[in-house]
Amino acid sequence: MSQSLINKANNLRDSGQPQASRKILAPLTKAKDFRVAVNAYDSLGIGYLNENEFGKANECYKTSLKIAEENKWYERLSGITRNIAICYKNAKKYSQAEKWFLQAIEYVKKYSDEGFPTLPDARIGTGRSGQAGKNASLGITYSKLGLLYCDMKLYRKSALVFAKAMPLLNKSKHDYWKLIGNIDRCHLLYHTKKYKEAQKWLEYAITDALAQDKEYKLIEALLLAGDVELKLKNKLKAQQCFLWVKEVLKISDSPKLTKKFEVALKEKLRL
Repeated sequence: MSQSLINKANNLRDSGQPQASRKILAPLTKAKDFRVAVNAYDSLGIGYLNENEFGKANECYKTSLKIAEENKWYERLSGITRNIAICYKNAKKYSQAEKWFLQAIEYVKKYSDEGFPTLPDARIGTGRSGQAGKNASLGITYSKLGLLYCDMKLYRKSALVFAKAMPLLNKSKHDYWKLIGNIDRCHLLYHTKKYKEAQKWLEYAITDALAQDKEYKLIEALLLAGDVELKLKNKLKAQQCFLWVKEVLKISDSPKLTKKFEVALKEKLRL
């Protein structure tokens, strides 16, 4: 029951409603079952990260990591460590981010599977912690490391890491992480001026995000697609992407999340 509540909270968060998600997760951080508490703190961290609340996000992640370590739930260490790395990356603390990503890779190689159960009928306490699998876990970690190197303008290094990430994700059954990996790699394609290739893959990402009801990733894909269309001199298509973002933001229950995207959106709509 507790894990199904966490799954519900995650779906609300990914659909742009982090406040509704937090109302479900907050009581679960006090659960007697340490696995419920670990997953609740980790999910809370992702919600805060989406709102650029880096301090609150890291506090949640590190509490989650501490509980997992104390209770020897080793399979969860890689996922939580990866989230800490993403938090440092988004806060532009790149050297710390790289250190945590490399640690996450070592954890997943050592302990294999990790993460929340990804099947609707999965239960905590059945022996394995999740259904993500080693391919998915390694793939998404490499993808985020590739995005870090892209942010650092180390494009050749980024391309090498994505070359590891994408085959692993494609072999996995984790559709959401496949979506994330696709969008991550499109950032590299954009920055290396491979606009036509980025355009093609972003069309897939937008369709995929809609099919999965992942509005947060839909917004990210649409913003990047608009930037790509501008580079291809397709100003009307770019404006359509940006206006679509404006419509999607209307379902968000978070002023912080809305503000985060609206600042960038206003600049783009002036172009």
